Amino acid sequence: MAMNFQIRLVDKLKLFLLMIVRNHYQRTAVFCQKMAKDYDKKGATLLDVGAGDSPNKRYFKNVCYLTQDVVQNKTESIKYVCDINKGIPEIQGSTLNLILCTQVLEHVKEPHKVFKEFNRLLKPGGRLFLTTN
Repeated sequence: MAMNFQIRLVDKLKLFLLMIVRNHYQRTAVFCQKMAKDYDKKGATLLDVGAGDSPNKRYFKNVCYLTQDVVQNKTESIKYVCDINKGIPEIQGSTLNLILCTQVLEHVKEPHKVFKEFNRLLKPGGRLFLTTN
C-alpha cells in the first residue's frame, strides 16, 4: 500500500511539473505573439538570442529574423553560433531594431556584459524584449 501511494505521488508531482512547464511555454508564446503584433514590420531586423529551434520565428513574417545560440541546432538555422557573454562581433553596432531574449539571461555567466552587448547592437530607439525565470 505504501509503495503504491509513493508511485501515485511521484506521478502527480511529474504531472504538476509538466503543467508548470507547459504554462510557462504558453505564456512565453503569448508574449511573443503580442510583441510580433506590434513590431513585426518590414525593414526591421530582429535578433533572437538563445534561439534554439527558433519556435518564435513563426510569429515574425516581416522582419529580418536573425538567430544566435551557443550551439547549432538540428536544422542548422542558427546564424551566429557563439557565447553571448563574449558578444557577436560579426554584427555591427547600432544595427538591430529588436532583440528577443526568452529564458536565456538566467543561464549566462556575466549578464552585465550581455546587457552591454545588447546596448551596442540596438539602434537608438531599438527594443529589447526579455523573459526570464
